[in-house]
Amino acid sequence: SYCRHVREPIDAFRLLLDDGLLRHICQCTLEYARLTEENFQMEMYELEAFLGLLFLKGAMNNKNFPSDLLW
Repeated sequence: SYCRHVREPIDAFRLLLDDGLLRHICQCTLEYARLTEENFQMEMYELEAFLGLLFLKGAMNNKNFPSDLLW
C-alpha cells in the first residue's frame, strides 16, 4: 500500500530511509567526524546525495567504481 504514493524516485528513496533514520545517521556521522575535525559540518541534503550515489553504485553493479567520480 505504501508504493501507491510513489511518483518520483525521491518518494521511493523516502520509503527506504525516512526522516528519523536520516537524522540519526547525520547525528552519528557528525559526532564521529568531530572526533578528528572539530569544525566538521554536514547538511541533510549532502547525506541524501551521498546515499543516493551509493544506491547508484549498487544499481550500476560496480562496487569498485570510485565514488568521487559520481559527484
